[in-house]
Amino acid sequence: MAGAPPEPLLSRAVRRTWGALRANRWGVAVTVAAYLVFSFIYRHTETAHTPGSDGHYTWLFARSLVYDHDLDFTNDYALCGDPYQRNVDRGTGHPDNPFYVGPAVVLAPILWTLRHVEPPPASAPEAERAACKGPLTTRTFAVGAWLGAAAVLLMARLGRRFASDGQAALAAGLLGLGSSLPAYAGIFPAYSHVYDTFFAAVTMVASLRAAERPRSAPRWLLVGLALGVGVLQRPVSALFAAVPIALAVSLLWRQWRALGVALVSMGAVAFASGVAPQALVYRYLYGRWWAGAPPGRYFMQYAHTHPWLVLFAPHGGFFHVAPTAWLAVAGLVLGARARPTRALTLGLLVACAAVVWLSAAPLDWHADGTFGARRLTSLLPLLAPPAAIALAALARWLGARRSRAQVALGVAVLVPVAFTICGAAFGLGQGRVSTEVGLSQENLYGEGDKVAWGLVDDRVGDLAIFPAELVYQLRYGLPRTSFRDATEPFYERNYRTMAWRANRIPLGDARFEHTLRGMVHTKDGARVVAPRASALLSVQWPYATHLVVTAHAAWPTRVRVGRGGVLGVTWYGEISVGDHDTDAPVAIPAGGFDSGLLELVFECPDAADARLFLSSILLEDEGHYGPPL
Repeated sequence: MAGAPPEPLLSRAVRRTWGALRANRWGVAVTVAAYLVFSFIYRHTETAHTPGSDGHYTWLFARSLVYDHDLDFTNDYALCGDPYQRNVDRGTGHPDNPFYVGPAVVLAPILWTLRHVEPPPASAPEAERAACKGPLTTRTFAVGAWLGAAAVLLMARLGRRFASDGQAALAAGLLGLGSSLPAYAGIFPAYSHVYDTFFAAVTMVASLRAAERPRSAPRWLLVGLALGVGVLQRPVSALFAAVPIALAVSLLWRQWRALGVALVSMGAVAFASGVAPQALVYRYLYGRWWAGAPPGRYFMQYAHTHPWLVLFAPHGGFFHVAPTAWLAVAGLVLGARARPTRALTLGLLVACAAVVWLSAAPLDWHADGTFGARRLTSLLPLLAPPAAIALAALARWLGARRSRAQVALGVAVLVPVAFTICGAAFGLGQGRVSTEVGLSQENLYGEGDKVAWGLVDDRVGDLAIFPAELVYQLRYGLPRTSFRDATEPFYERNYRTMAWRANRIPLGDARFEHTLRGMVHTKDGARVVAPRASALLSVQWPYATHLVVTAHAAWPTRVRVGRGGVLGVTWYGEISVGDHDTDAPVAIPAGGFDSGLLELVFECPDAADARLFLSSILLEDEGHYGPPL
């Protein structure tokens, strides 16, 4: 009997594609939803269509490659502007650009195509014809929504290896839509972060695929390629190599030849596709093969890193804008306990911890104007597997008893509805919700949510970072709700010019109302009412040689000044306070100062009787430093 005729190639491809879509329908659904969200945000945000701020300089890499076929930014700055005055020649004859060449890997081909297929008319303004703004940038940056959605799809594929399609899709959706990714896919596509996140996701998928066939050198070559392109997006992404290295070592332990082939293959391609091109860019712009931190020698403060603030501070903190990442924290614990996922979990932990540590080392650890911890956006793909592991474990726990699932469903429906409606009811008494006209959704539900969240802010604190605020309360004895004010930096210095942005700390500032202990806050300063009092604030610049306290008392009084720490107080010395505002200096000993959270302690046994009043604190640094650039 003759065999059945071979299935046509096209028919086989369609059948396999349809089968893959059906097997991963929830992953596809959440990807489509993510794209619709990201593209809607982009289309309805006019400012996103023109590269601005840091993204302006990242865009100039793509523009210069397409229009000038080089990376000399002289004419680019002349045509498109230089809002942050980066046009500095460091001796190479080529103007500075301290941002990232990597996004040009994606943007330059799109811009080149659009320039030749749909060029602006000759009558268009020069800035539009030069792709500084206008239709060319609008169409090019639309890729941000596609890359963001592709990252979500890859996160779902990562989670699919450890959970069902629905659970993996839910993990990807929670991380992709409940984090900073929508902002950088839709609002800031000129920044490097959506590109970095996409290539991080590619690296993770390639790593897990290589782990399925660990003796396949081509698969490790693909991992190296993804890593290398990721390094071009942001050099810190080289730390993602911890994941494939952990997998290779665990799977090929004692198979030294195969392990060597895997590591060498991966490393060689990563070097050729990422490290070497980046080094050539640095050499061309700065005259050095590795420029360290191009923003200047003081930008990275490796001895003064602040991971606690980068993870938890309301300004620039990771968990504050990505609360769904707590799910991945639980998944990392579960993954470390199970032998099949232990090596992967170890690699993820090392990579995440290293990226957090380095991302907390810049002088502006809060990243200035930012939505969430933008420098940690690329960690989202690394969190997808543990998030899926956690959801799978939760599903098993709920499925063990029917009543658990019923209660969980009831809570999931009741809590958000009751939260909003009860908030609206409370808002009636404040006049924020009307009873005289038909209520719009914005008024009923929007104001209801605002009122309810306002109550939580005032009475409880920030739920997304509640564990950190609880630790803060226990450590400093201050209200949890003051964590936000305590983490806003005061003592700031421009790392490029070394000019002070602010070094006088006015204790009458409203932010000190709840960050003082043993003092009573007034609009003019703080009245000391306890023998030992303290003021908590965040400082950015990590060096100070002395401080000057502006204070007065009813009669001449001695006050001891120091810095509070976990192990006690480091005393700086004593100051004399007279009966009118006196500037009293005190030297800070070597090692007695640091950036981040700073607790200044004031000890005066008769402070209350002497009516000791502190107006302000001036921090000074008389150290001698070389040129920043």
